[in-house]
Amino acid sequence: MTGADRLLVVGDVVNDVIVRPREPRHHATDNPARIAFTAGGSAANQAAWAAHHGADVSFVGRVGATDLARHTDELHRAGVDAQLVPDPDASTGSIVILVDDDGERTMYVDRGANENLAADDVRPELIESAGRLHLTGYLFFTASGRSVGQALLRRALAAGLRVSVDPSSAYHLRRLGGPAFRSWTDGIDLCLPNEMEARILAESDELPTAYERLRATYGSTVVKHGADGVTVLGPSGDPKQLRVTRPRDAVDSTGAGDAFAGALLSRLCRGHDLPTAAGFAVDAAADVVTRLGARPTPS
Repeated sequence: MTGADRLLVVGDVVNDVIVRPREPRHHATDNPARIAFTAGGSAANQAAWAAHHGADVSFVGRVGATDLARHTDELHRAGVDAQLVPDPDASTGSIVILVDDDGERTMYVDRGANENLAADDVRPELIESAGRLHLTGYLFFTASGRSVGQALLRRALAAGLRVSVDPSSAYHLRRLGGPAFRSWTDGIDLCLPNEMEARILAESDELPTAYERLRATYGSTVVKHGADGVTVLGPSGDPKQLRVTRPRDAVDSTGAGDAFAGALLSRLCRGHDLPTAAGFAVDAAADVVTRLGARPTPS
């Protein structure tokens, strides 16, 4: 692939602890459960899925120094050029994920070393050799992270890269305000919110109104509707609805949005148009919810 096809992802990498109860909750006593320890982090997951689907991907993130080799190896086995920075003072971020019977999840988060990511962690040659930069919303949810995200956005735009963002968290968007996030990410050409995030970003419960406000900020937007597929919003024309063509029984929705983003970006890097890339990504994400874990299984 040429530099124009290369994807650079910057953001969070964490240790996931996924807990799926085997019985209804028993308060103040033991609860039988299935527990899995996996590598995660929205940005790292998206990089892994993009590589899984054939993209040429570099990833930059911060981990605790003792986890450097393990997370580097995990990403390398997924096909990602991992450029991880060991943090001497903080441990790797961690998330405990409680998965219910419908596959939905509740997450308890410790950001750890992700809080210390710096713009200088992304070497100039990584920007220069890429055609697209992808960021996740978590980078913008603290003052220090926002300065990093906006610095990377300026560097990428100056170098002629296309830039995309996944807003990542309805909780943080609601806490900080959708219009604020839109102002921080103005200039990004592709946004990938889920339906709740789209409503918060646009400050409208009416989706047609939300769509128009998102179009006013981003060149294109793909709004995810879970099992109902996605809506593709280009710079002009009517919204395009894409449905899941291979419905699956949900086991764990952890990482479905990450799988969608990675699959979509992989196709954009190969020159596909946005509706074609989104259609491919819808079905790729539908397969992910049939198993535990947020990353592809290494081949």
